Amino acid sequence: MFCVNCGSYETSGGPYCTRCGFRLDTVGAPLPDTSYTQGSSATPTAAFPSGASADPALARNRSAPIGASRQHRRRHGRAIGCLALLLLIAAALVAIWSLAVQPALRDLANSVLRSELARMADQVPPLPAVPASRVTGWELVLHPTDISQTLDGTFGSAVQANTTFTSGQIHLTFHILGLSSSVTATPDVQGGYLLLHNVQVTGPLSWALTGQAVQTDFNQTLALLLRRERLQATSLTINPDRLVVFFKPSGF
Repeated sequence: MFCVNCGSYETSGGPYCTRCGFRLDTVGAPLPDTSYTQGSSATPTAAFPSGASADPALARNRSAPIGASRQHRRRHGRAIGCLALLLLIAAALVAIWSLAVQPALRDLANSVLRSELARMADQVPPLPAVPASRVTGWELVLHPTDISQTLDGTFGSAVQANTTFTSGQIHLTFHILGLSSSVTATPDVQGGYLLLHNVQVTGPLSWALTGQAVQTDFNQTLALLLRRERLQATSLTINPDRLVVFFKPSGF
C-alpha cells in the first residue's frame, strides 16, 4: 500500500510507514489509486497531482515561494491603490480650481481692475477751456517711470512695478509678495481711439487675470475718457524712453 503522508510504497505490512512513521490504518484516510498489480513489471507509482512531490520537506520548500509571491502581489496592489487615490485627489483639486476657485478669483480681479481704472480716469484733470479755433491738438508724452510711479501709487507698497518700452511694446513687470508677473501690450491708434492689442499676462498674475480681460477693460476705460474730453487720438509713436500720443478735438 501507499503511505498517504509521504507517498512511499510500503511492503512491510506493518501499521506504520517505515519511511515517515505515519499510521497506515488511519480510519477514513483516502488512499491514492494505483495501477500496480502483483507480479507486474511496472514500477508502482502513486496518483499525485501534476508537479506534486512525495517528499513533504520538498513540498514545503516549494510552497514557500508561493507565499512570498502572494505577499509581493499584495504590496503591489496596495501601491497601485494608493497611486489611484492620489490621482483621484489631484483630479478633484483641479476640477475645484477650474470650476469654482479660478472663476471667482478672476471675477474679483476684474472687478478690482475696472474699479482702479475708473478711479485713475476720474483723477485725470479736464483740459483747459480753449476756443476750438485756437486748438490744433494736444500731445501726451509718457515716460516709463511715469507709468511705474502711477502703478506704485495705485497699488501701494505691496506691489513694485517696472515699465519698459521696447520694439513698439509696453512691458510691465510686477513683484507681488516676492512673486514676479508681467504684462505685455502693443499700443495703437485706430478709429480715433487709443487701444491696446495683443495683451499677454504671465506669472502668478495670470491665475487671476487674462490678457483679454485686461485688454477689454483698459480699452473701454480709455474710450470713456476720450469721449468725456471730446478728443480723438490721431497718431502714436513709441521709443525706448517715451510714448507720444497726439490728440485733436472731436465731435464725440
